Amino acid sequence: MPSTLATTALLLITTIFITMIRRTTSLALSAKTNDRIKVAILGSGMSGCSAAATLLDSPNNNFDVSVYEGGRGIGGRMSTRRITDESGNQLYQFDHGCQYISTPKTECFRKELEKWKERGWVQPWKGTFATVSAVSTTSSDIELSIEEPSLDGKEKYVGYPAMNTVC
Repeated sequence: MPSTLATTALLLITTIFITMIRRTTSLALSAKTNDRIKVAILGSGMSGCSAAATLLDSPNNNFDVSVYEGGRGIGGRMSTRRITDESGNQLYQFDHGCQYISTPKTECFRKELEKWKERGWVQPWKGTFATVSAVSTTSSDIELSIEEPSLDGKEKYVGYPAMNTVC
């Protein structure tokens, strides 16, 4: 469960992005038809990709958008790691940031999730949660608790074929 500080920071960052997009969109709408506005977006995580998509879908579409990523691939906290053997054959993959997308809390995100479902970018996730707790380093002090996915009543989705598909 995210901490209150992390949640507050995420809300602040999201508010800043939305404000920047609104101001940039307002500038673009007031620009002359032939004027192009160059926009650089740092990071290809959920916020960066959402900002790029919002600008490119704007009514006048007079943006030249470039997304820059410093990591090994797109996705940020939506990253997927793929493990291969010596021949380059994929052995397995795992999502190491955001493991699933929960029931949307806003109508805007609900609509976006519906688009992702229609495009086949996400699928329902029916996985089981397991929590391992260790009181000390001896194996006799390790506790394992399993939570069935249906117990919390929330819808959960994963990116398909990988979490960074939505980016």
